[in-house]
Formats: sequence, structure tokens, C-alpha cells
Amino acid sequence: MNVGGIQYRAAFGYGFATDEQVARALGRLTFSVTDCRHIGIGNIARGVRVVSEKSEYDNALVVESVLRRAVEFAWQACPLRFIFGVRETSELRLDVGSVELYLPNGMLAIRAHSFRGDSAFHPGSSYAWQAVENVGAEQRAREAAAAVEREREAQRQAWLRQQQKESEEFWASVQDFLQMMGYLAVLLVAVIVFVKIREPILRWYYFTFHPHPVEPIVRSALNLDHMLDGNALAAALREVPPNNRILREVRIVQGERLVARMKRVSERLIREDLARARTDYERAAFISIQEAIGLAAVALERAKAAHEASRSVREKAA
Repeated sequence: MNVGGIQYRAAFGYGFATDEQVARALGRLTFSVTDCRHIGIGNIARGVRVVSEKSEYDNALVVESVLRRAVEFAWQACPLRFIFGVRETSELRLDVGSVELYLPNGMLAIRAHSFRGDSAFHPGSSYAWQAVENVGAEQRAREAAAAVEREREAQRQAWLRQQQKESEEFWASVQDFLQMMGYLAVLLVAVIVFVKIREPILRWYYFTFHPHPVEPIVRSALNLDHMLDGNALAAALREVPPNNRILREVRIVQGERLVARMKRVSERLIREDLARARTDYERAAFISIQEAIGLAAVALERAKAAHEASRSVREKAA
């Protein structure tokens, strides 16, 4: 494209957008010079800043038009001339160092470097940009990559939190299970201990606090204080509690002890000679003890047999 008598080569090689297309994409454009000076021998610094009103800069033809307008603005707003020796000539230098396009939000979108074509002492016939960077696209790509990385990190952290939560719930469940098993173990031990000591405690209790109902009568008879009714004693020894196994067994043992005691007293009295009894009443009481011993022994055997039969029935039912 011929601009001001020189050949302007498009940066992307596509051509240029119309003013209407540029206005629709970027709105009103504001141009300003950022640098305008000679530097060293034969070198210049010339830069232009462009601020757009809109943000649609993805069209390459629109960008080409903006860069061309920026170059023309630089020529007008920053006229730098060739210097020959110490003398400034009348010919304008056309090289431009840089053009930067900023969007309304302040973000740098496009940066073009080194619009070159000047010869040593006069303008050249063809000018072109050495490099054009789509800084905005690169920034968006970096932001997109950063967003993807943040999303991945967020997912990873969420996964780690989920794993930690599941691990905590698992170990909490294990702890609850172990605690429950501990409670059950304590309960089981308590039950076993109770089962083990229940019968001994009940036996001790019955033997200590529940003597056989006929014991006072037998004790009085052994002292020869009154006559002992053998039939009544046998009936009392034969009757045992039907619904209390431990008390029933205690009563049988108590009955056996009473009978054994009666036998020992009877044998002692025989050794001491019944004739020494002071009265006929005492001799009759002694004879009643001997008669009661036989009846009591038979009654105890029947009580034992009934107890064994009852226990056999319960074991078969179990």
C-alpha cells in the first residue's frame, strides 16, 4: 500500500480494514506520542500509544489499520529529520520505534516493534514492521492456562479434602466400632462374672440367712427337750421349693446336715448309755430321734430324686 509516497507493507499480509470496520471493532481511538527524540548518531526513538474505546481487536485487518494510522500520527506529531554531520536536513525520517494498543480496561493488547525502511541519509522506498505481538492473546492464553491450573489445583484440593474426610470418617467408624466392642467386652465379662459368682453368692445367702425351717425343732429335740415327730420331719424334708433350683439344692444339703447331726447325737447318746437318761421322757425323746432319722433319710432321698428328675427335664428341653 502506498502511503505518503512510500510502499507500506502490511504486517500480516492481509490488507487493511475500512474506517467503519475499525470504528465498529474498537470505537474511537486516541493517539499519543510516548517518545520523540534523536538518540546517538543516526538513531531516533519514536513511539505511539493508542487507546481504544472498545475491545474487539482480534480482526487482523483492524490491527493493520490501527498500526498504519499510528505511523501516520507519528509522522505528524513527532517530525524527526535526518542529520548530516551536524546539520539537520529538510527530509523527514519515517522509521517508528514502537506502537502499543491499549484496551479500555488498560490492558496492553498489541505491541508492534521497529517500523523500518529509512536509509542512512534519506527515506527508503519500502517500510515494514519487524515484529507485531498479540500481547492480549498471549495474556489471555496465560490467564486461561492459569485458570486451568487453578481449576486443577482446586480439583486436587477438593479430592484431597474428600480423601481426608473419607479417611477421618473411616477411622471414626473404626474407633466407634472398637469402642462398641470394648463396651460389649466389658458387658460380656460382667455377665460371665455374674454367672460365675451368682450361684456361690446365692448359696451363701441361703445358707446364712435362710436356715432349714425344721432346724429349730431338730435342735430342741437333740437337747431332749421335747418329742420329735418323725413323720412331720420327713414331710418337711421332702418338701423343697419347686421353682428355685439353688434354694432347692441348699434345702437338700441343709436336710442332709440335719440328718447327719441327728445321727451323730444318736450315736453319742448310745455310747453314753441310754440308761443314764434322767427320766422316761428323755428316753422317749431319744427314741423319737432314732425313728425320725430313718424317716428323714428316706424323705431326703426322695427329694434328691425329684430334684434330679427336674434337672434332667430342663436339660433335655434346653
